[in-house]
Amino acid sequence: MNLKTYLFNFVKIIVVFLCFYIVRDKLTLETFEKISNYDVFYFFLSIIIFFISQLLLGVRLSLSSSLFKANVSNLNCIKYSFISKLYSLFGFFSIVSEVNKFFLLKKEISQKTKIVKIILLDRFIGVTSLLFILLIAFTIFFLSLKIFFYISTLLLFFCILIFLYSKKYKININLNFAKQLFLMIFVSIFSWILVMFSSYIFLNESLELDKILIFGILISSLSLIIPITPFGIGSSQLIIVYFFEKYGIDSDLGFIFVSYIQFITILLIIFVSVPLNIRNYFLK
Repeated sequence: MNLKTYLFNFVKIIVVFLCFYIVRDKLTLETFEKISNYDVFYFFLSIIIFFISQLLLGVRLSLSSSLFKANVSNLNCIKYSFISKLYSLFGFFSIVSEVNKFFLLKKEISQKTKIVKIILLDRFIGVTSLLFILLIAFTIFFLSLKIFFYISTLLLFFCILIFLYSKKYKININLNFAKQLFLMIFVSIFSWILVMFSSYIFLNESLELDKILIFGILISSLSLIIPITPFGIGSSQLIIVYFFEKYGIDSDLGFIFVSYIQFITILLIIFVSVPLNIRNYFLK
């Protein structure tokens, strides 16, 4: 890493400490006593569900490769995703992670432009899926479930019209490509739902969990799309405490919610990503 990268990472660390200083009143035993009655079974169950969600991200990368006729196996893509996750701690917008993924895919794909397209599509679907979940959460929380239903029906009707129009005027649609793309979107959305559900299970004894879950999705999505700090650590806690207090929701539970997602992500890096990186280094 060059000097600019070191300085940038140093600034991010300063921002993390600054964010936690602002919400320092949440860093107390009283905050975490609210989940003191949790069941160890649910703790391990939530970790397993989160791990499955991360496996699906590897499957999504494999589907992206198949769309460009590269056909990298699910197993290898899962391995590459886990290896690259460690590098998400460095660089801006996880670029270092994607660069590492590029070199790993280069072992199986000779065309560099194809690798870039695979990674860009995978990234695009990931962000689009997050924005879709963000839209759902925003609509339900700030508007109503009925309005969300109307919007979804309208979008479905629009998709049907496009399909009928293409049939009438014999516009060629690659159904296999469309099916693969839909599968990628489904896998991506499902993986993010599992991330949220893993925390939902862990906090299953808490009050107002419906609001916690919806706002957790909003804030977690925002911190992942715009990673001001590594994995949104500090920044997401600051944002969620601000919004929870503004709308009269227990901000302690919001703080715990996003902290738990980050905690199990770091556990994943320590126990899966680091060993895989060490193994990959010695097998070069």
